[in-house]
Amino acid sequence: MRRHRDADELVEVELLDAEPSAPSMSTTPPAGGAPGTPLPHADGAEPDERAGRPGPSRARRVAWGVGAAALACVVVVNVVEHRAAVAEDARLAQVDGIVPSLAEPVTEVWRHPGWYPVTVTDGVVVAEGDGSALEGLDSRTGEVVWRVERPTGGHGWCSPAGTEAFAFREIPPAERLICTVTTDAFPGAQHRIEVVDPRTGEVLGGTELTGTLVSTSPVGETDLLVAVVDGSRRLVLARIDGLTGARVWQVTGPALPEDVDQNSLSVWEHGGVVVAEVPGWTLPGGDMDDDALPLFSVSTETGEPADATTDGPSGQVWFERSLRDGRTMRVASSDEGVMTTQLEDAAGQVVLEREGWPWMPGMDDGSLDDTLLLYRSDGDLELVDLRSGETRWTITKAPDASPALAVGGRLLVFEHNWARALDLDTGEVIWELQGVTGYSAVTDGRRVLFVRSDAEGGLSAHDLRDGTELWRTEQPGVQRLLAVPGATIALTESALVALG
Repeated sequence: MRRHRDADELVEVELLDAEPSAPSMSTTPPAGGAPGTPLPHADGAEPDERAGRPGPSRARRVAWGVGAAALACVVVVNVVEHRAAVAEDARLAQVDGIVPSLAEPVTEVWRHPGWYPVTVTDGVVVAEGDGSALEGLDSRTGEVVWRVERPTGGHGWCSPAGTEAFAFREIPPAERLICTVTTDAFPGAQHRIEVVDPRTGEVLGGTELTGTLVSTSPVGETDLLVAVVDGSRRLVLARIDGLTGARVWQVTGPALPEDVDQNSLSVWEHGGVVVAEVPGWTLPGGDMDDDALPLFSVSTETGEPADATTDGPSGQVWFERSLRDGRTMRVASSDEGVMTTQLEDAAGQVVLEREGWPWMPGMDDGSLDDTLLLYRSDGDLELVDLRSGETRWTITKAPDASPALAVGGRLLVFEHNWARALDLDTGEVIWELQGVTGYSAVTDGRRVLFVRSDAEGGLSAHDLRDGTELWRTEQPGVQRLLAVPGATIALTESALVALG
């Protein structure tokens, strides 16, 4: 390297090692020594051939030192960044909901006729077909691993055991599926509850219930609470074992009043008691009574008659989730009917209680660890630090905004045809896009893939940090994207399409 004559900057130059001069063929040096001939040492020792060469200048030695130091710094930085990137890739690979790299445009890997995925486990995607069958597909190839036929003329739907039944949501992994088959093919039954192994399609057990289906909801760790109205307009409740399909208990309540619509019935569980009621009881004159009409209540464990722990829906637990650190988050209505979120430690002690409903994205890579995002009754969003209990920031929520992803310190939300990325440290909008459906976005942890809702259609990938568009590709008919291990599933009106 050399120093530029007009500046202090260092300029890269190529350094070549010069070959040593060939020795003279003469064995007798000229008298007095020719110019340039090394003089013998006073002690008679052979002179060093390099002694007569001029050494590098001080400036050049300094330049070499500076260049070597700079090169060493670059190498160290590159090694550190590479190791950090490798560690981050390894961490993301363990996060549920992270899809394979989106650095390059995705292409169709396989396509299969079907409806909506129910769950994915051990590389098998379980999907409902047209109602006539439940199928397990190899997530890598799309080949049918197993198929469970529905009875002729019947239809059914399934939900992972222990989750909210039959709700359209991101597909969680499950060891058991609880499926409801509605048909007249079973003697004396309009509904059959089946437990299915999602890995093999094996029907592990089931039970039949006669009547019009009112509701299904999870209870306990794996079980299902099913409510039907029989031919005599009596409400029948049954707790179904989510591992065997057997009925744990079944009770029949009183007949419904003639002027009560069975679709208005509400069945909920709280404090070990299952309560059946008619919300907003209609008076004979057509006016609405603010108080619910309780029909009956029974023990969650035994089905025996039991007094409700609360009057009406106050105190009802609407949502409960175990957090990574062993704590439990629970959402319930207070005695005044206000939604509150509680946090319990591993010993069951309430350590935090705030008004509001948890605003949870479909996928979280850990960006929300030790925090709680709440949607308050006044319409504001607040991020609460679970360690200190203090509010980090509060912002006004857009009326129709919903959360999609929490990844890389960003919270991705959508509203109609807009997607916005919020900084989880400050709540500020970092970037926003128009013409995309953010609720179905998927991410590889560094990039995010959207379904385009504008006239151009297709899919577009964007840098998660600043929203920069990286690429677009045509994928006609895609309505939604779902993340499954090792693939991105695109849903169309008639097929599941794996992208990779």
